[in-house]
Amino acid sequence: MRRFSPRAWLAALLLALALAFAAPAWTAPSGEAPAEALHFGLSAFRDGLYDPAAEALRGYLSKWPGGPGAASARYYLAEAYLRGEKPPQALGAFQEFLLRHPQDPRAPEARLRVGELLEKRGDRAGAIQAYAALREGPHRPEALRRLAGLHAGAGEWLGAAKALEEFLRLAPGHPGLEEARFDHAL
Repeated sequence: MRRFSPRAWLAALLLALALAFAAPAWTAPSGEAPAEALHFGLSAFRDGLYDPAAEALRGYLSKWPGGPGAASARYYLAEAYLRGEKPPQALGAFQEFLLRHPQDPRAPEARLRVGELLEKRGDRAGAIQAYAALREGPHRPEALRRLAGLHAGAGEWLGAAKALEEFLRLAPGHPGLEEARFDHAL
């Protein structure tokens, strides 16, 4: 059984008390600053309280949709849904994040997550599009590996070989390198 730290227990207790005396949906107390509301949601996320974090971050975004921490709120809302095992909500939140913050440094990771979620949902074309949109950066090799798998699974050998060739060039130290070399040889 997983044991929680005293800090996590205290955070959970404070959160439970706050929610017990709050309105049914989370709303920031009147006079609460955006930074305080955002901090509450991010703290709950950091402590592994994903449902309360999502509720708090949704509340922040409903009150301050263009606030100074909107990009972080949207990104961590998507992550809270993902870690809270709510893939449809996570997909929508990551897509919203990418729509509103395409230049954010976390956008490449969000694109990879969108591809993974679409792939799990069975949307092959959408997943291919999401992985192909990752043109550079540290997430490109993983996107290429997944892209190759999707092409190979559909019998599209040329597409798979092209993706594997670029993967081999970009990721010389990747743990799946030997398997990729074998697949490329096939």
